[in-house]
Amino acid sequence: MGSNGAGGTLMFGVRLTNVTLDPCRLAGYPSSLTGIRATGESVDLHPNDSLTNSNENTEGVLAPGRSGTVTLATTNACYGKQGLVVPGTFTALHIGLPGGGTVTVQGSYRFECGAMVSPMGVEPTL
Repeated sequence: MGSNGAGGTLMFGVRLTNVTLDPCRLAGYPSSLTGIRATGESVDLHPNDSLTNSNENTEGVLAPGRSGTVTLATTNACYGKQGLVVPGTFTALHIGLPGGGTVTVQGSYRFECGAMVSPMGVEPTL
């Protein structure tokens, strides 16, 4: 979906589309977040659930072909806080689903001082 930054915070909106023939529940915070480097190395990003859901998404059932989102963020203002042990740019992310399983998203994702996640939610229907 893209990214934006303000005040030292960089946010990534990730769209999740149900490509199966079965509906699935999309609710709650991701259970894990792992960054994959170009070398194949995996780094546990230890996300905290400090973001609110600002996309007007709500928990619910994601029908086949429908989409939902989750927002990921990082900050470059550490101010003595514990940041990532190994910050950097990742070519893929494994996002743990609250009910089990993972979703892999490809792209370029830079994390500096920690990782934050929002609740997952279904996009509103018009």
